[in-house]
Amino acid sequence: MKTLHWSVVFILTVFYSVFWGEVFAESPMQTTRIIITANLEGRFETRDNGENEPLKVLARNLLAEKSRFPETIYLDAGNAYSPGFLSRFSRGSVIHSFFELTGNAGVAVNSRDLRISVDVLEFFQERKTVPLLSANILREKKTIFSTYTKVQNFGIISLSSPKSVFDAAETELFDLSLQDSEVSIRQAMEEAAQENISSFIVITGRSFQENLKLMRIFPQIKTWIAAADAAKGVFDTDVQKLSIESGSTLFFPVQSDGYYLLTLINNEPAEFEFKQPDAQIQENSLAYNRFVNRLNIWRQQLVEQQPRLFEPLTAGDNFSSENLMRNVRFQNRCDVGLADERSIANVSENSQVKIDVIEKLRDETFVFKCRLPGSKFTNLNLPSGTRLQGMSSNRINNRPLQPGRMYTLCATQRHLRELLPVRADIENCENSWMTYADYISNIWQPDSELEFNRVNDISEEILQSRMIGELNLQLSNFVESATVRRESLANTTPPGRPGASYLKWGLENTIEGKLYNAHHEFSLTPYLYYIRQDDLFLQNLLRFTFLYRYQWFSWMMPYAQSRYDSALVSDRGIRPALFRQTGGLSLNRNLLEGKIGLGYEKRIRDPATEPVFGLESQVKWELPILNALTYRLLWEAFFFRDFQIASEAVSVRSELTNRLSWNVLRFMSVSLSHRWFYFSDPGRSDLYSNQQFTVSVDLRDSFRYDF
Repeated sequence: MKTLHWSVVFILTVFYSVFWGEVFAESPMQTTRIIITANLEGRFETRDNGENEPLKVLARNLLAEKSRFPETIYLDAGNAYSPGFLSRFSRGSVIHSFFELTGNAGVAVNSRDLRISVDVLEFFQERKTVPLLSANILREKKTIFSTYTKVQNFGIISLSSPKSVFDAAETELFDLSLQDSEVSIRQAMEEAAQENISSFIVITGRSFQENLKLMRIFPQIKTWIAAADAAKGVFDTDVQKLSIESGSTLFFPVQSDGYYLLTLINNEPAEFEFKQPDAQIQENSLAYNRFVNRLNIWRQQLVEQQPRLFEPLTAGDNFSSENLMRNVRFQNRCDVGLADERSIANVSENSQVKIDVIEKLRDETFVFKCRLPGSKFTNLNLPSGTRLQGMSSNRINNRPLQPGRMYTLCATQRHLRELLPVRADIENCENSWMTYADYISNIWQPDSELEFNRVNDISEEILQSRMIGELNLQLSNFVESATVRRESLANTTPPGRPGASYLKWGLENTIEGKLYNAHHEFSLTPYLYYIRQDDLFLQNLLRFTFLYRYQWFSWMMPYAQSRYDSALVSDRGIRPALFRQTGGLSLNRNLLEGKIGLGYEKRIRDPATEPVFGLESQVKWELPILNALTYRLLWEAFFFRDFQIASEAVSVRSELTNRLSWNVLRFMSVSLSHRWFYFSDPGRSDLYSNQQFTVSVDLRDSFRYDF
């Protein structure tokens, strides 16, 4: 029995060994190692720091990983080409050389990568050394980059962030758009099927909620990697991966100072760990040394082309977000700028040369100059940590904010969409195609045309002392006609109806030319008010007004004014003219503005008279009722006494205008006006008054030039 027992044991042992050996031989354990980097941002140091430079250390570690495990796949999740200063200076060449050296199998294109420019990335794409991936960025409705790439048995697909198209600042120029994510994945999978690819990895820059939705739509795709724009800020804690019921997993490469190692094993949970690069790892290959040489050549070119960036910092280079924005406003001639306290990191004591400070800039987006009406500034949605520089207490350029006047605003692309959620406002913005670093570099260039060469030389007082030229047009026109037909022998006219046909048309045109800064204002204003009915002149006024005002206090400005009134067309050979010279104080408070002054008035033609001295008064009030509806009131009066006659009575010349305007378009409105003119000269027993109601179409626009 014992012999039989051991025989059975021996036979079973041999059977199971042979059977399971064949099973394992047919289904070997498959392991895939994937290296992932994200948000490298092209941050090569502008000065050679030896072998301890972080990206050199990273390159040596990646080469060591691939040397130990040659089948390792290296992917980058995006934001690799920008904003590093040396990378942007080289137009992305240094970081692309980094990817070529380390054998990168695919780079996901995201928002900061596009800041190198689409043309440059297309040039890299044509070299075909490193695949640039984006299945959803379109230009003229066609994909620009590779929709997928085949690596071993996998198809790698990338979805770019929704920030990409807007932040590229090339949307209008290159007709960029984002395709629907689901459509993009399906199209990429269909193309990959032609190469018999059935396993996919998706690098996605979409939102967390959209990624979960896509993972449920495509349960066959088990590995998802959050791209650079989507990896951060999802959870309050550092969550590295998230799995759902279908078995799909979303990995979050949140750290950028090293690399992640993703290990995929058949029917086993994936391993995902962060690796801190080891500076002790050495590399002496020919490819690595060539890469270091290219890096040093770009550094040398930077020193030769921009030598002042490597000069020592001085006391006049006091960097802050406020100084940065003042420099931007000065070079762009902007009234107001959006200053962000996070736009530059704290400058350490180790910073010795100017380039050290530029590398501390955190906002590398382009600066936009927007032209907006004053009404927009009262309810701007300011992003957290920002403030409007150049505007205080509803005053811009030390003058009260006027809802209808156009002002210029400088803001970086980083905040533009949040600041101006209405697309029509963004369309009034012009891209400077320059970043903070570019503006600072302009100041430090030896051939700079700027009169300042230190960052903190530009103060708010200097900004407000610049002269601004402005041309404001308001052209109002109306026509009224009546056609009378008579067939009655009695030739009677119904009560209140015209007895004959007539044509009446009129113009009220104002052209205001203005030159001003925060302290002085000069303006010349031709004004025409002309109404004619057939051969009868109902209004025939041509006026020129020259005004100078000095900004003494915020609410009080001394002024001097000269005014010339005449007739546009002589009437029966008569063309009277009146000249008035006054001086006094101009007062303003919020929407109310007034003037009070002393001076004289003289009739200089048809007939000429002696001057009379008196008091001038004016009140202006502009009240926005709705977004498109505005009420305006203007009252002007001149009180005088004529000492040429015995009477002590005071004469008055006064005009009151009430106007209700509805803005149909930005440059056009429809107005209902009532005008009342009153003249009384008791000494000569002279009294005259008239009033008019007018419905008009007003065309208005404003042009500006900053000196």
